[in-house]
Amino acid sequence: MPTTHSSGATRTHLRDQLEARRTQLMEELQRLRARIREHGSLPTGISVEDVDDEGDLDATLIDIVNTALRRMDVALERLRRGAYGQCTRCRVAIAEARLVAMPFAVRCQSCESARERESGPHAALGNRLWAENPF
Repeated sequence: MPTTHSSGATRTHLRDQLEARRTQLMEELQRLRARIREHGSLPTGISVEDVDDEGDLDATLIDIVNTALRRMDVALERLRRGAYGQCTRCRVAIAEARLVAMPFAVRCQSCESARERESGPHAALGNRLWAENPF
């Protein structure tokens, strides 16, 4: 999947996959917004006792989906520029398995692990996962 092997067909396939995932995220965002408009913010099947603040749950889910959409947009831009699949830190190809699992990954596993160690124990929670400029 890295762009080091990117023929026109491979790039088209990657773009199609990224755009399909982006479409899924957009649909999820619309579903969450519609649920808030129609039923308030508490998802079906979850009781008020299960959630500290029912208004926060859907807001948090919308935040997560918006973040994922931004990451997909960055991945699509990196693909357009020919940088998709290349680690932003060491410039080596990101493993195909990592890109399959995380199509918006901007660092190889080794560099991501090093970044997490350097950033401290809370970095793995995602607070600063995408703080670096991926371009």
